[in-house]
Amino acid sequence: MRLKRFSNVALILFGIAVATGLANTGFIFPFVDQVREDGWSRAVFEPLWTSNYGVILLLKLLILIMPLGLAIYHRGLVARVGASATGTVSSGVGRFRKTLGAELALVTVVVLGGSAMALSAPPATVESILDQVTLVASTSVEADPDTMLVHLTIDPAQSGNNDLAVRLTDWDGEAMQLDPPPSIALSFTSLDHGTINTGIDMQRDALEPLAWRTTVLNLSLDGWWQIDARVNLAGQAAQEATFYALLPDPNAQGFDAAPKPSSNPEARALFDAAYAQMLAWDRVRWTENLGSGNDVLVRADFAVIDGPDEATEAYSLNVRYSGGFSANSIGEPPTAPTYDSRRSITIGDRAWLQATDGAWLDEPPSRFSTPAEWNETYAGAENFRLGVIQKIDGIEYQVVTFYLPDRPTQAEAWLVWWINTSTGNVERVAMIARQHYMSWNYTDINGDFTIESPVAE
Repeated sequence: MRLKRFSNVALILFGIAVATGLANTGFIFPFVDQVREDGWSRAVFEPLWTSNYGVILLLKLLILIMPLGLAIYHRGLVARVGASATGTVSSGVGRFRKTLGAELALVTVVVLGGSAMALSAPPATVESILDQVTLVASTSVEADPDTMLVHLTIDPAQSGNNDLAVRLTDWDGEAMQLDPPPSIALSFTSLDHGTINTGIDMQRDALEPLAWRTTVLNLSLDGWWQIDARVNLAGQAAQEATFYALLPDPNAQGFDAAPKPSSNPEARALFDAAYAQMLAWDRVRWTENLGSGNDVLVRADFAVIDGPDEATEAYSLNVRYSGGFSANSIGEPPTAPTYDSRRSITIGDRAWLQATDGAWLDEPPSRFSTPAEWNETYAGAENFRLGVIQKIDGIEYQVVTFYLPDRPTQAEAWLVWWINTSTGNVERVAMIARQHYMSWNYTDINGDFTIESPVAE
């Protein structure tokens, strides 16, 4: 009867193990809460087959079915043996020997699976970094005194209803005191879907006179948006600033929330052709605008030349403007923006840095890559969308959007390419990654320019 008692206890312990395992899974997997919010959609359960933890759990459950079946068979066999099973199995020993070893082996596999799960990182939803997104764009390329910075806040930066606010400052971050106050209108273009909503007038904020707002604006389409802010000034020409936003925004809504649509084959073909052409560039200039989503703007000019050998490869950098406009984590006001804070040139194994007095000083060569070495930059791209056709400064561009998965050497990112329909070159890029909001304008592709030593040899 001891074997029968053991069978009863084992069955009870098995039930407890399954119940506690399911409870533990409920605490670990985020889909339990998501089911309550989003229903039984496929995306809710993706952590089960997209993480090592989930795959091991599924395999463990499949394997667990087999020893459970054998345990039920052995329990029935013990019951049939009845009184003859008094502490040991005698009449059924042959059948036990055939199956008991298999049951023990499968139980061992389940235990090892539990150990593997303990060593695996459970899937977790990335928490949002920002409560809202604040972007900064200028109404001119140069920091001219008659132009301004436009600060656009999107709250909560999701697909659907959003509150938008605009502030105007000069390049030093001081609020623009304009009399009479200007009117501001926003235009929205879905770069993925092609819809356009023009002329959304913003209202002066009653509590913050130097701010303009519009509330409960429905941006229902997911993906990339171009937002153009038009500032209408009394007696002057209107000024415009352009922003690029992704909804839902990964930094505000979590990286699992940002769109990853099915790939469009035509968009993928355009990407492949434009990328191959990019890798063949021998020289190019570009301007980069960088933000953090927290009221920051950094603008820099770059140039690179791919010479016939390493000695003639050249690179230049000019950080033209850098400003942060929000208080830091302890409430201290931001420092004043800087202008032309760094200028450096590298040619082969020689490099120079311009000092504040204008003199050029030797420095270690900057690390840089030529276009031919950008073959890893966009490797593994997926989720291609064929966007709108836009005409910018008289040039027609085909928009292609895509996603770059997380890699050991590069964080995941969402990108837009503007491909010149006449030349096939990528001439504009926008990117959003972890606390990075960047755009590039490529000029002088394979152009007639050089990077020369700033000192007399």
